[in-house]
Amino acid sequence: MNQHTLIPLLATIVYLVPLVLLLLHRPWPKQGILFLLYLVPAMLYSMADFLLRAGTQAVDEELLVKIIICLAIAMIVQFHCVLRSYATNSIDRTSALGYVAFGGIIVLTALDFVPQHVEITDDSFSVRYGLWLLPLVVFLLALILQDLYLLRRRFKASTQTQERNQLLYLVVATFVGTIFILSSLTPNGTEYATGHIGNLAVALIIVYAIVAHRLMDVGAAIRQALVYFWLAVITGLAYGLLFWLASIIFDFEWT
Repeated sequence: MNQHTLIPLLATIVYLVPLVLLLLHRPWPKQGILFLLYLVPAMLYSMADFLLRAGTQAVDEELLVKIIICLAIAMIVQFHCVLRSYATNSIDRTSALGYVAFGGIIVLTALDFVPQHVEITDDSFSVRYGLWLLPLVVFLLALILQDLYLLRRRFKASTQTQERNQLLYLVVATFVGTIFILSSLTPNGTEYATGHIGNLAVALIIVYAIVAHRLMDVGAAIRQALVYFWLAVITGLAYGLLFWLASIIFDFEWT
């Protein structure tokens, strides 16, 4: 297992834990269902990419790439719905437009317009998505920018410190996720799994916001479990970063 495979695996685990904890929590919090609908495709997106990079032979590689693309779009659409629910306390018709993009990517992948080219070897990972994906990316980016505008307006109108902190962390998570997802469309981003680095970062930000600023009311027991989980992941990432730096400094490879 190399570092490119490890990134989506770690992102899968980080999403799986809060997903399981939320499924066990009853009653679900106000935005609980929307978060669950976001966590499921986010976890499956990273898991499918891990299986692809790990060389799983159970399914065709091109088919798995198509599934990954569809899951990525579903994840973005559901995250948009989460943002809109915090910005406006509701899901309106504009929010539902995101599902048009999800339907569009299913059609494009089914008709083999996306991706245009897939090449996976032991030494390289290359995907060309093609121009057909560009309109969907621009459309979703426009929805996310509108969400950020509405979150900013809600932030300025709010007088509650806790709510302002919640909105601030959602904005940070959105910026981080957007930058890394867009970078994943480039050749280097595809090879180095930058989309899953962003996916991992967003998960950690959301978990921290749930723990520290009650982004969702999940109960004391689950919140405490998330504290230990968050600390364990951060510690693991710190050790992993040190090991990676050591591999560069002392010039050794790890697989």
